[in-house]
Amino acid sequence: MEMDLSIYSSHVRKWLAALVGCLGVFGTGVNLVVLWVLYRRKDIRTSATVYVVNLTAVDLLVTTVVDTLHVLGIAWPEFYRLDLNWTVCDITGSLCVAGCIISLATTAVITINRYLFICKRQTHDDMFTKKGAAVIVSGTWVYGLGFVLPLWFGWGTFRYDPKTMNCAYDRTKTGYTLMFLLIGHLLPTLTVFVFNTALYLNVMKINNNLRQYLQGRTPPQTVAFAS
Repeated sequence: MEMDLSIYSSHVRKWLAALVGCLGVFGTGVNLVVLWVLYRRKDIRTSATVYVVNLTAVDLLVTTVVDTLHVLGIAWPEFYRLDLNWTVCDITGSLCVAGCIISLATTAVITINRYLFICKRQTHDDMFTKKGAAVIVSGTWVYGLGFVLPLWFGWGTFRYDPKTMNCAYDRTKTGYTLMFLLIGHLLPTLTVFVFNTALYLNVMKINNNLRQYLQGRTPPQTVAFAS
């Protein structure tokens, strides 16, 4: 695997490493605050809380492990050269791919949860039970793993990207890249768009019906008292 280490100067790499490191620390702090608030404030918990926790856990995995390895890859690219079997690169790429897919899938689940809670409450109550939550959360991780396994078994590969100075899947492998973009990215993104649009249209319909109802009411007549 080729590494063009001269694409950035050492000075630029240090600044980029500091920037990515700061973003990682910030992201870790924000996710920890979210978990702390959800732990302390039971009154704000909903049926979507478990999915928010799942999303936060995935983000923490990225901001703590992946971002740390990314900082090493930026500041010290030789770090990956020391691993002759590219095990660290494979691990980094796997976490990047799985974390991205699981985050998108969980976001789609949260969107569906909010839509059903507001628009189709009975369906929401039947689907988002404790057992259903366990199945759905497990499903998001299996969904993410489903995009990593092909890379482990030869359909595509991981490589060091000199532009991002991090290990990721090889985007030159057209078949896997199309699957990753269409099913891993586009599908959950469209799900979020469709259900948010449906929620918005439903709210607008209720708002219009309420406005027509209020406009159709006969205002109370004023009674005049003789002096």
